[in-house]
Amino acid sequence: MKISKNALVYVEYPQLYQKKLLNALTTAGYSVISVVPDNSEKNLNRALKALEYVEIAILGGVLPIQNLEHAPNLKWIHFDWVGIEKILTRAMFEGGRIITNGSGRNSICLAEHVFYFIFTLTYGTRDIFISQHDHHWGVNHLNPYSCLFNKTILIIGTGSIGTEIALRAKSFGMKTVGYSRTLKEHNSAYDRQESKQAGVDLASLITQADFIVLSVPLNTDTYHLIDASVFEKMKKTAYLINISRGAIVDEKALLEAVSTRQIAGAGCDTFENEPLDKSSPLWDLPTMVITPHSTPQSPLKFEQGIGVITENLKRLKNGEVLLNSQSCNDVLN
Repeated sequence: MKISKNALVYVEYPQLYQKKLLNALTTAGYSVISVVPDNSEKNLNRALKALEYVEIAILGGVLPIQNLEHAPNLKWIHFDWVGIEKILTRAMFEGGRIITNGSGRNSICLAEHVFYFIFTLTYGTRDIFISQHDHHWGVNHLNPYSCLFNKTILIIGTGSIGTEIALRAKSFGMKTVGYSRTLKEHNSAYDRQESKQAGVDLASLITQADFIVLSVPLNTDTYHLIDASVFEKMKKTAYLINISRGAIVDEKALLEAVSTRQIAGAGCDTFENEPLDKSSPLWDLPTMVITPHSTPQSPLKFEQGIGVITENLKRLKNGEVLLNSQSCNDVLN
């Protein structure tokens, strides 16, 4: 007698995409337990009961860590969002369990957000608005105006977000340099690709960049990756852009670098502690642009999210590496 495989779906998409998700799982041979992640006690208990026997869990909301760690038959957990570094534990990976996330679903809008920062900083938008408000013809901008053409943008993290950033940078005639933890296949979006695995020192790239953009996950390798030593190597005319995770940047070093004009400025959508404390001096720096973790959602978000899950179902069946796979190296604690 063939034993049925089981999957928990603890995520709620719009109706069309929810139907596609359930169909993908049933087509792959899974009986689906679908639970709405509405934080009600009833549905939470249903989800926890399912964890006692399912092989797959597709999660759009957080379930108790202990239950995920000790689910006896669970082979694959998919967290349907990106920032899962504070959820992961080493125990989740025991027994060869595979863990993936929803990275890439909002790459297009995050790439656009990078250029919101770049243009706001290089054009002196804050000063332009002040001049307009004062009916003053002329702008007192701290940094000289310069176009993006022929400038070098260093993108640390060459996944889907980094690639979308690089593609947009090339349309402005910028020189695109990508840096990753591991060796990557050639990607035409980058004029130059380097990696830690290949023995390339990030510092050698930092000194050449006019814009440094962070699009890496937060893990033990990237925690405070950008510290005082990095700021010291940056050009005085260079800008730092962070649309990944706040703790990748040492905020004390960032404050020092921007306030003393060691670098030209910075744009950050994320911070180590959010919301950013009202008393933080970062708010008042004239060459600092802050957005409250507020990138618009991509119109392709749900389609791409389903695409990752569907592709991974095929890879799981064939014993292949799953997209967006996490590792114990991504565990912070």
